[in-house]
Amino acid sequence: IYCACLMIFPTPVMISVVQWLLFVFILGYIFHRVRSCEKFSKITKILIFSIFLTPCCITLVTNAYRTEIYALACMLYIAVIILDVITGRKRNVIELVLLSVYGAFIGIWRTEGIILAFFCTLIMIIYNSKSPARFKLMSFGVFAAFVLIFSIPQKLGDSKYYGSDYAIINSFEVLRNTLNSPKANLSYEGAEEDLAAIEKIVPLDFARTYALEGYRSYNVYSGHKDFNQSMGSFEDGKAYTKAFYNIVLHNPGIMITTQIRHVITSLTFKNFEYVIYPTAEDWPNMDYPGWTYDAWDIGKEDLLMSSFTKSRLEYHEASKLTTAITEGYKSMIGLADRFYLRFIVSLVFIFFEVFILIREFVLTIKKKTNPCIMFLALSLLAQAAGIALVMPAAAFIYFHAYFCCTFVLDILYFGVLVKKDKKEN
Repeated sequence: IYCACLMIFPTPVMISVVQWLLFVFILGYIFHRVRSCEKFSKITKILIFSIFLTPCCITLVTNAYRTEIYALACMLYIAVIILDVITGRKRNVIELVLLSVYGAFIGIWRTEGIILAFFCTLIMIIYNSKSPARFKLMSFGVFAAFVLIFSIPQKLGDSKYYGSDYAIINSFEVLRNTLNSPKANLSYEGAEEDLAAIEKIVPLDFARTYALEGYRSYNVYSGHKDFNQSMGSFEDGKAYTKAFYNIVLHNPGIMITTQIRHVITSLTFKNFEYVIYPTAEDWPNMDYPGWTYDAWDIGKEDLLMSSFTKSRLEYHEASKLTTAITEGYKSMIGLADRFYLRFIVSLVFIFFEVFILIREFVLTIKKKTNPCIMFLALSLLAQAAGIALVMPAAAFIYFHAYFCCTFVLDILYFGVLVKKDKKEN
């Protein structure tokens, strides 16, 4: 994303500016459509800005990482669809096609996005189209076609550079615990072949002791400058993933426990990770080679050498203000986490979304509403479940897209409920 932004705006600072502009545009878009619709309570306009109190907001607007850009892209997509359903706006054919293309892009960008993109695009087409089934199939065909088109560069990259490497990266926490657990079943039929397939990508001692860091160190140590890119062939990568899935199928409890602890650690911002290390007798007698990534150093140098950054660093008063804000934020977050406030906020979002799903399901059964909101809530919960199942580490950033979309759904739905309640009273 950084390099793509440099191709359009030849300054390293611009990627953050684009991120801020997108964030402001999304809030402005939601605010404008809420203000122009009578179905929402007046408090909804205020609640839109409560996003600044959400656990992911600061990272969302200060970290130009791909997960944050992706979260904003998903947030805009779901906002358009939810607002259309609530306000009753119907899209024309050209708008439907463009939104379908956008949905396909989101679906291909990150693996978990295909769940959200598929459901949302399907809902959008069904909701907007009163034409025959042939037109609906054609509209969804546009989505499917662009999923294939956008996946072509990804497939080419996989075959030329990465193959199964990203699937391999996602495996190491579970693999380390399985290799070290005294309760693990590694004597099933075919286990030796599976372990041999793992060994072709990374030595078992590296995986058992250092997990993902061991894999990356081994890659750099073996001559690859891209630490995520393994030394194995395309066939070896496929064999690794097959072997890993076989190991998981014979040790499901270890995998489930590892992933549950990832989720708990991510949501509570406290360390509840499930990690099994080798025993003292099994600890390998080997050096742990360090590694660096040149692209990070080059990018940092670009940023520090830009005129904007240099002038700001040289202006001491601005630096003092930045330091004061940063330290104040850290103190505030530290205090909040002592009382699990971010965890509580996260649970409120999730439970209210479950409430939406149940309420809309009941109303749909009674034929008092269309099922679009119900399926939107279901798709978001399915996305969260998918992330929890495969997340490679205990990091809240993996849930940022989910919580941004859930925030939009919860706030808008709450605004409609408050309005209805006032009318009934």
